[in-house]
Amino acid sequence: MPQGPGKGKTNNPYGRPPKPRALTTALCEELELQFKQKGQELSGKKLLAQISIGVLKNGQVVLPNGDVLEVSGKDYLDFLNWKYLKGAG
Repeated sequence: MPQGPGKGKTNNPYGRPPKPRALTTALCEELELQFKQKGQELSGKKLLAQISIGVLKNGQVVLPNGDVLEVSGKDYLDFLNWKYLKGAG
């Protein structure tokens, strides 16, 4: 009766495929990057904070390229849900 390659061995010569990165890990890495907005260098964390405050105060998002996105009432409530109820940030 044929047996496998033995205890601790594998039939896969390339080894186990890499696991995909967790979303949290990917987000943390992106937040460490530097972005340029209005001629200023900002960390991803500061940029996210500015965007969050802009949504909360003004109902709009100013993107790093200067584009302004208006946020509807539903978008605003969804953002609040994501930001505070889900523990993001």
